[in-house]
Amino acid sequence: MNNHAKYFRQKMMKASNRVARFVRDNRLTYDLERIDFEYRINVLLKNKHSHPVDYANVIKKFQIMLNREIFTRSELRRNEQINFFASLEKAKTSPHYHILIKVPDCKRSLDAPDKDSFIKKCVFNVLECLNIVDLRTLDPNRTKTFQPLYDSARAVEYNIKEDPQKLSNIDFANIRLETLSQAPA
Repeated sequence: MNNHAKYFRQKMMKASNRVARFVRDNRLTYDLERIDFEYRINVLLKNKHSHPVDYANVIKKFQIMLNREIFTRSELRRNEQINFFASLEKAKTSPHYHILIKVPDCKRSLDAPDKDSFIKKCVFNVLECLNIVDLRTLDPNRTKTFQPLYDSARAVEYNIKEDPQKLSNIDFANIRLETLSQAPA
């Protein structure tokens, strides 16, 4: 195993231990219910990546580039980020991610005439730049890849899917939520 894979495995273990503590204390599920996600992004990955570590790295790049596309440098320096919750499905057969995001108000989104179309444009710019999805074939009308949400709670349930105590399909390395709060006792 090369050093990069060892480093990433350690990082995943730390993240999953942190999330396991949140799950044990019901803080993660509490915070997921509290955040009102605005958009769902469905990313069907090409089969050129073969290991979940590669998938997580690609989604991490997607998250970083999307933050840079949406926020200005001064906002990024103030540590403003999108709330990001990703879950990986069918890692062995047809790997795809369901990503929920909430974009706080920022200069670029407030300057745009329509926030939804601005965020959609940013998402597709990043997807095309990373070349992880063949959008012309999979989603020529661009309606399945990016969707505004009307029921955030149902979308979170869909992402978790399995037993909420296991949370096995969540990509723990790519969770970015507002400051995790204390769950009510």
